[in-house]
Amino acid sequence: AMDEPSTSKLMGTPMQVAEQNFASYSADVVVPVYTAGKIDSAKAMSKSNLSVAEKDRGIEINKLKIDIAEVYISLLRLKRLKLVAQSHVKSLKVHFNDIQALVANQMAAKTDRLAVQVSLADARQKLLQVESQLSLAQSRYNQLLGRELDAAVNVEQIELSTSNESLNQFLDQARNNRLELKKLDHLQTIYLDQAKDVASDLKPQVALQGGYHYTENRYQYYEGLWSIT
Repeated sequence: AMDEPSTSKLMGTPMQVAEQNFASYSADVVVPVYTAGKIDSAKAMSKSNLSVAEKDRGIEINKLKIDIAEVYISLLRLKRLKLVAQSHVKSLKVHFNDIQALVANQMAAKTDRLAVQVSLADARQKLLQVESQLSLAQSRYNQLLGRELDAAVNVEQIELSTSNESLNQFLDQARNNRLELKKLDHLQTIYLDQAKDVASDLKPQVALQGGYHYTENRYQYYEGLWSIT
């Protein structure tokens, strides 16, 4: 809005050409007609970026599967180690009781009893270490599965299978199926499209622009004007 009405002079006579208070608005639209391939490059980059995002998601899923498999194997190994450690402690306890009886009957030296005590203490310490590692592995396994960290974990032995495929066949499968390699292909496409996009800026481009402009003014014959260029 204007604070004072706009005036002009016609042959020396003042003449008002605008209102003191008025509203004005406009709307413009630009439609590209020829962009030298810029739009096509942008569309191709968008598709490639989407493909890269999908491959990233697949890569993260594969990493999660590998992490779960590694922890699963660690749980199987630690469960076996715990059984071995428990068996060792049990055997040393029996041996210690036997040595105690022999020392009481003066049929063994006290140094023998001390040696067994040391071995038993060491075996118990190793059992505690294995149990601690097993507890951590169980918590990690639950975390990877999105469960409560203290949830019960039961793992069973895996039956391993053999394959008759050759090393070259495995390499071909990796080249064809690895998402990391497919991601690199899409990134290469993005860089090529970016180069095309930059090159298009150096070429002539054509666009059609149209608009409508309105100014509230009773002194103006046409308050609304259309334009096209």
